Amino acid sequence: RFVFNITMSWKDRCFGSSTTKNQHSKINPFGLNPHGNDAPLLFVFDFDLTILRVHSFGSRIKVEDVDKRWKNDVADEDFFKQFLVYAQSAGARVAVASFGEYPVIQKYMDRIMPGMFTRASICTPSCVGGRDGSTVAAGKVPMIEWLLVHFIGKSESELGSELSRRVALFDDQADNIQRALLAGYLACHTPHAFTRKAWPLIINQFPRHIRL
Repeated sequence: RFVFNITMSWKDRCFGSSTTKNQHSKINPFGLNPHGNDAPLLFVFDFDLTILRVHSFGSRIKVEDVDKRWKNDVADEDFFKQFLVYAQSAGARVAVASFGEYPVIQKYMDRIMPGMFTRASICTPSCVGGRDGSTVAAGKVPMIEWLLVHFIGKSESELGSELSRRVALFDDQADNIQRALLAGYLACHTPHAFTRKAWPLIINQFPRHIRL
């Protein structure tokens, strides 16, 4: 079973300067290039039907329900955890942007990766002036901007094209993807959730220079 444990040997093995490109592509299971000025610094995940295989808000799942069902609800727990390790080893951060309810999302994330996700890295509509459980008119764009300021620590004056191209959104809703793309962000449609099986289709949506 996969264990969340980032060590120097893992980092050296995946990202050491002596690693050739061919070797890198074999030992980096995601095929993304962690080097260069355009390497993503923030990966933002939708929650329902992306991290989860179910729609927690639509199913009216409560905080007290999570403990008994979270293992079955996560689309691909091991693969998601491996991606979290990859992202941190590459110097990137990972956050959640969801129209759902914060307490439920936090409970799930505490079970998936204890201690890694906090209010600062989980943006819901109440963070941007809305009500949890409702959509945001501009989609995930204002939520990504909120994460860049409150989670990454950027100032509002820094938001723009230079920063946008280093943020990647994974979302099952095509309209959220289109809005993010129009705002200059990287965005990958995940209609079949974030899983190992779906990854070849997901990675092909990244610009070629970011892939190995």
